[in-house]
Amino acid sequence: MGTRVLLVVALLGALLGSFSLRAEATSVPSGWHLAAGTTIHFRELELHIKGTPLSVYEIVYSFHPMNNPGAFEPIGLWVYNYIEAGAAGHAENCKRWFNQVAQDESQTDQVPFPYLEFDTQVGYAPIFTDEGIAVIPDSSVNCWEAMDFKGPR
Repeated sequence: MGTRVLLVVALLGALLGSFSLRAEATSVPSGWHLAAGTTIHFRELELHIKGTPLSVYEIVYSFHPMNNPGAFEPIGLWVYNYIEAGAAGHAENCKRWFNQVAQDESQTDQVPFPYLEFDTQVGYAPIFTDEGIAVIPDSSVNCWEAMDFKGPR
């Protein structure tokens, strides 16, 4: 019985280990976590750190794996990201690209199909708000438009 439990735990661990929201390519500089998806929602929020207001952007996209042949692909998963609207300007860049991709996605006959690419530095230290939300520091994120020959599935 103990062997069966161990086997099930090992199998579950292997399955969960293969389930990843990373769409990393070998040409990507190390230290970055890449994800892409169709644009869903964007808004500006005011959160707080020890009572002090913090402006953040909430960016929601529907996950779309690209260049990940043979791997498990959880298509349509909504990913919520909170980015500090800071002085580095990366959050403003994400806002601009979110709007551009949303506009390009409305042209359904376009090939390759546009996606928002959302990149964060691996190992960044999140900002934890009084509301219990982990916010990505402005200097730890980049966004741009990525193209894929497969539209949303």
